[in-house]
Parts: sequence; structure tokens; C-alpha cells
Amino acid sequence: MSQDVRDPAPPGSGSLGVVKLAALGVALAVAGSFAPWGYGVGLAGWGGMLVAFLLVGAFYLCLLWCLAQLSSRIAEPGGGQAYAERAFGPFGRILAGGAASLEFLCSASALGALTAIYTQSLTGVSPAITIPFLFAAVVLIHLRGVGEAIGITFLLSALTAFGVLTFVAVQGAAAEPPLLAALAGTLDPKSIWLALPFAVPFFIGIEGVPLAAADAVNPVRDIPRAMLVALAFVTILGLAVLVAGPMGAGVDAISGTSDTMLAALAAPAVAAPKIVRIVVNIAGLAGQCASFFGIMYACSRQFQAMALSGDLPRILVRTNRHEAPVFALIGPAFVAALLALLVALDQLIVILVAAALIFYLVTIAAYVVLGRQWPRESQGFRGKAAVLVGTVLGLVIFSSCVASDLPALAAVSAGLVLLALFRLNQLSAAKRRFGSI
Repeated sequence: MSQDVRDPAPPGSGSLGVVKLAALGVALAVAGSFAPWGYGVGLAGWGGMLVAFLLVGAFYLCLLWCLAQLSSRIAEPGGGQAYAERAFGPFGRILAGGAASLEFLCSASALGALTAIYTQSLTGVSPAITIPFLFAAVVLIHLRGVGEAIGITFLLSALTAFGVLTFVAVQGAAAEPPLLAALAGTLDPKSIWLALPFAVPFFIGIEGVPLAAADAVNPVRDIPRAMLVALAFVTILGLAVLVAGPMGAGVDAISGTSDTMLAALAAPAVAAPKIVRIVVNIAGLAGQCASFFGIMYACSRQFQAMALSGDLPRILVRTNRHEAPVFALIGPAFVAALLALLVALDQLIVILVAAALIFYLVTIAAYVVLGRQWPRESQGFRGKAAVLVGTVLGLVIFSSCVASDLPALAAVSAGLVLLALFRLNQLSAAKRRFGSI
């Protein structure tokens, strides 16, 4: 009988239990309810976007099932990057780590741009001012330590949930039966396929919870539970928003909008009072900030993990007296701020989704390889179903990104190639210095 390969659980020296880890997972994804899902409605209609949402939700369920199995047996920082290294060696580590780094970097950029959009709607302040200020403020708070950052994230997530419920209530009150009957329309498979990347933001980032393993009280027990709780929460929120918005405002009012929830509230069929729009706007800002805090946490730990593996400069490993990775926070934040100022929001979304799908598919493959070392019962029907369904849906979503924006795929490929070249240069230098790698 095969032996179960399981790393011993580290002592409970961290400060994050199930509740805070689940809050981190929700924070990483909660801004998806305020993301520009109107782009997807414009491509596929309401019914098509709803189908795209359900397909993406099924994919994330499969992905998180694999991650839950991996994180319950391999308790170490690095998340999917660590699993890929165990399964495929340095090549797997570089591919998974590089893709995850691009995902978090572009996620931070997109969230910065969305926050600027909601801030401008509320205050009139230009994004050129909001974006640098936002990145600087978040970095400074994170430098104070993980406890402060996660605590703020938890409060912002609660405010965001309140805003989502307010939006759902207002849109539901304005819904008309004739409008409901006409919402679904004709479901076109090609349109649904093209809308898939714009359903991913409802969930993206939730897979970053395993990166908090070093800060968890009991990572083997708590991280799998936290991921599944967070997935259930963001699915309910996203589904409520996606159904309620078109119910009240109609499809035409939200198609192709970047501030979709605000556009739905301002639609003639709803004409929400100004105070309601302000409340939802503030909640939208809270959601963006909550996800922004979470994404910057995951991004900094991802870059730090890659530096620890030797794939990025060692300077990114350095921490301050609060154990926060100083340069792994400042460097990515600077690059992400530039991207938020220079790249269109819809392009950022396609780039981050494409990078994320590479990371996800490598993680699922790592689960398959490592799972062969576990007891036979671990590879039961649920495991095989998760691998099969997750792989097929992942490839379909990735192909949609390719069809939507070839330059985005080129950007992702270029980033991974640059990372590989950097690593090869390091290995070459080590060989010249020591005579071997």
C-alpha cells in the first residue's frame, strides 16, 4: 500500500484562522461584483453572461478542490508555485510562479483603475491623482504588518457586502415581469465563449489563499476550509448582482459599461435616489479597496516566494521589523500603478485572465502528478471529475482570451519568456562562478 505523502503541520505561530483566511479569500475576489461585467453582457446578452458565470464558477470549484487537496498535504508558502515545483521541478516553478505573478500584478492594476473610476464618479478627482495615491497608501499600510492589513480588508469586505445587498434590493424593486421574460434572449455559444473572460473577475484571486500558509494558525486544516467558504460567499454575491442588475435596469443600460453597477442604478427604469447611488458607490470603492489590499498581500508574497526560489532578485526577500517584504511590495506596486495609468481596463482584464489560466492549468497538472503518491482513495471519482472538468473548462476559457485579444496573449508570453531568460542568466552566472549549476 502506498504511503501518504504529507508534510507535518507547522506549529501554530501565525495569526490567521479560518475566519480571517476566508475573509482574505473573499477580499481577493469580492470586487468582481463591481468589475465591468457589462462588457460580457454586451457580448453575450444577459442569458449568455449568466451561462458564462456558471461555467467559470464550475471551473473554480474544480480548481479549488485540487488546491484544497494540495494545501492539506503540503503546508508551505508559495501556493501553486510550490506545488508545481514539487511536481515538475524548476521548470514548473518558473511557469506557475511567473504566471501567478503576472496575474496578481495585472489584478492590482485593474483594481487600481476600477477604484479610480469609482472615485471619479463620487468626487470628480482624476485617475491620474487617485492611482498613485492609492498604491502608495496601500503599500504603507502593508508595511505595518499583515495583521493590520488583513483587519482593514475584513472591514472593507463587510461594507462591500452591504453595498451589494443594497444594489440587489433596489434593482429587484424596479424589476418588471415583461422585462424578465425578455432577458435571456437567444443563447449563442460563440458569444458565451467570448464572454467567459469577463465572468472570471467574479472569482479571480481567491486561489491566493494558500499564499498565507506562513501566516496561518493551522494551514493544513484551515486553508482548504477557508477557500471553500470564500468560494460559496463570492458565488452567491456574484449571482445576485448578475441577476438583479439586468432585472431592474435592462440589458441596454449596462452593456459595455466599465462602471456597470453605477450604470444600472442610473438607468431610467431604476432612477435610484442619489443617496442610494452614493451608498453603492462607496461600497464599490470599499470592494475595490478590499480586493486591492488582498491582491497586494498575495502579490508581495508571490514575488517574495519567487525570490526565495532564486527566480527573482534576492532583494525582494528582505523584510522589515513587521515581517513585511519591503521591496516585494514597493516594486510590484510601482509597476502595477504604471500599467493602471497606461493600459485600457478591458485589455488588463484579458491579460490577467490569460495569465491566471496558465497558472491554474499548471496547478491542476501538479495535483495529478503529486496525487499519484497519495493513497488510492485520494484519487476517487471526485478527484478525477475535478481534473477532467477543470482542465476542459480552463482550456476553453484560455482559448477565449486568445480569441479576444492576441496582444494580451503576446504580453503574457513575453513576461514568461523574460522570467525564463532571467533565470537562465542566473544559472549561467553560477556555472561560470562555481564551475557547475
